[in-house]
Amino acid sequence: IGYVGRETLDTLSSAQRIAKGAARDLALYETEGCLSLHALFVERGGGVSAERFAELLAADIERTAVEFPVGTREAGDRAALGSARALAAFRAAAGEGRVFSDENATHLLVADPPRSQPPFFLPRALALFSVDSPAEAQAYLQTHAIGLEALATTSQRADVAALAVAAGAARIAR
Repeated sequence: IGYVGRETLDTLSSAQRIAKGAARDLALYETEGCLSLHALFVERGGGVSAERFAELLAADIERTAVEFPVGTREAGDRAALGSARALAAFRAAAGEGRVFSDENATHLLVADPPRSQPPFFLPRALALFSVDSPAEAQAYLQTHAIGLEALATTSQRADVAALAVAAGAARIAR
């Protein structure tokens, strides 16, 4: 997972740099590598809102596809990604979250999906959760019994490091 601290969203240029890195993390290895990004927690209260950050990230995901084109996908993966997008769009139409995707569903970013659902674990699919603190991220991980291989973070705060330790992350990365 990734964790974006509010203090690192102080300026638009900082938010853009973070979004670019997250988009690259999503695209690498089609989100199927052992250190791939599947969920991103973005703290509310920064100079750039979590909602605006989601928009920046969505634009960077599309740009990153030029550098890292979508690989060959099995029919089942394409269908699952399309289904996840359709369900997220249905929920968004009812006022629950926002969906960012292209017409071919080559990627999927869902901002504030239901916390009752685990991450998508699909190629280039990312759940972005707006949170007030690392404790919310930890509660989500515990609810879904998700153990971490790694935590990518923009913050060097003790509470974010405690999240990594509590979730069993073997590594913390920027």
